[in-house]
Amino acid sequence: MLNVLHFGWAFLVQYVTGLILERWPAKDGHCPSIAYQTAFNINVLLQLAALVWFIAPRIKELNWKSQIALKRKSTDQSRSVHVVIPSAGLVILETDRDVEW
Repeated sequence: MLNVLHFGWAFLVQYVTGLILERWPAKDGHCPSIAYQTAFNINVLLQLAALVWFIAPRIKELNWKSQIALKRKSTDQSRSVHVVIPSAGLVILETDRDVEW
């Protein structure tokens, strides 16, 4: 499904770029440079909007983590880590001998 989306998006971007280029009259069989600049700038703006959409949740997460860090710093709380190592008997799983594979 993701590959279909990529190919579909590539087709759509090329088609819309062609529609934008057709808005200007062709001279000697070529569109003016302003038509290409406009079409490619719209594409770049769409990519920047997608980048902002992709980064926005991470910025919110960083903001949330920094607020927690500031609260801890102001209350002099420290984070302690307790390492728990399970015994060997807990790690080994018993097999069921009556199961037919």
